[in-house]
Amino acid sequence: MSAVSAVHASRGHDLNSQYHDQYDQCAELHLSGEKSGCYYHAMNPHHWRIRNPKNSKLLHNATNQNSKEGFTYRPDGNSPSMPWELLDMQAFLTSMNSVWDLIIWTMTLIAVKLFLREDEVSQLQLSSLNKDLSIICEDRMIDRLVFIVKGKADTHLVMLMLWPDYNIPKLCPILHLVTYITVSSYKSGFMFLPKDIIDNPPAYGHFSKAISYSTD
Repeated sequence: MSAVSAVHASRGHDLNSQYHDQYDQCAELHLSGEKSGCYYHAMNPHHWRIRNPKNSKLLHNATNQNSKEGFTYRPDGNSPSMPWELLDMQAFLTSMNSVWDLIIWTMTLIAVKLFLREDEVSQLQLSSLNKDLSIICEDRMIDRLVFIVKGKADTHLVMLMLWPDYNIPKLCPILHLVTYITVSSYKSGFMFLPKDIIDNPPAYGHFSKAISYSTD
């Protein structure tokens, strides 16, 4: 409404005066050449809407009604995906038994854990992993992976740590990332391959397009 008021002010309307809507009879008389207005608006014709619409009684009534109807509204939080929503996504994607759906699920987990946008995740490369700061324990378990990224709001490269979630393997980004890298046997370039390459792998990319999951 502030923008509407600014437009009205730029056109010379008095923003402190009572708003008047167009009156059809005044408009019809104006078209026929009678410019003084109808019987009810003699010498004060309502040919079109004038003055500040924020003073309209209709607007006040609508605003008050919206306030009453929205009184019980409570936000559900600002998380882009709740845990049970992620579990629903995981159940659907892993049921497809395909590498492509594994990629989608892995990208989703990394984006959620590192607060990355879709385009930022898709641009990750295997070289984005900082091997010097990543920690792999003696038992081959990964303690953390460090990614070098530059987000939309970043002015320089930053390092983000990706932690495992071994208590809930279904939501562990590292387990799924390692699984994907293992089955793809891909060693350079973009971390996540496009679908056309997954469906039609090159001669040097020996990997299966299907994957099975165990509940153990």
